[in-house]
Amino acid sequence: MNDETKWLIGYVLSSWLSNFGHGMVVTVIGPSQPYLAYNVGVSIDTINLVWTAGFLGYTVGSIVTGYVFRRFCTTNRKKMLFLWLTFFGNGAIMISLPFINNFSGLVCARCLQNIFLGAYITADTSLVVYTMGPIKSRPFTFALHSLIGVGFLAATFLVKPFLPEDEPNDNSQNSICYQNVTETIATSSHNALLGGVPKIAWPFIISGAWCMVFCSGFAILSILPFKMPVYYGTTSTT
Repeated sequence: MNDETKWLIGYVLSSWLSNFGHGMVVTVIGPSQPYLAYNVGVSIDTINLVWTAGFLGYTVGSIVTGYVFRRFCTTNRKKMLFLWLTFFGNGAIMISLPFINNFSGLVCARCLQNIFLGAYITADTSLVVYTMGPIKSRPFTFALHSLIGVGFLAATFLVKPFLPEDEPNDNSQNSICYQNVTETIATSSHNALLGGVPKIAWPFIISGAWCMVFCSGFAILSILPFKMPVYYGTTSTT
């Protein structure tokens, strides 16, 4: 097994495990919205703006990276450090989200988190083609996006044990508006503690920690002596 093969194995494993976390951090926000709304003191309608901020950040991160990654990250070390820094930043912000008690701060944090996510996935998917070529990279690119989908699914099971057990029944809908229902759920989540922190915060902590741990593979690759394969390395500029 040559150095290029060893590099590819390390890269593929780091990428797949990281993108599993990518799927989790995106999905955890959904069922946790009532808690976030309660935590920052806004209505459930207003908290939806975190998605708008997230989509905006994702777009900005993708566009900027399309220019920056190719032009400035020209070595194996720079490319791997870029992937590590962007995904590590995403995980760190994810952990902080349930502890932010200011709405504008939450929106800004979510926007920055998605800038990191957009930057990461743009660089990651382009690097697969850069190292393997347009034909060989196809199944690996499909697998990369499939792992994000698996993360979506896994996050639904991750959040479920941390949601409040006592939810209003169907008869309550005639006398309690939806806003009151969500506030009741969020209050219950906020008051239930596990390990000294709100119980509902644990899906954020777990998914964020997953991202921070497994993206470390990129940092390790940046210092190992293995050679990164370059598919177009022997192709002429023309």
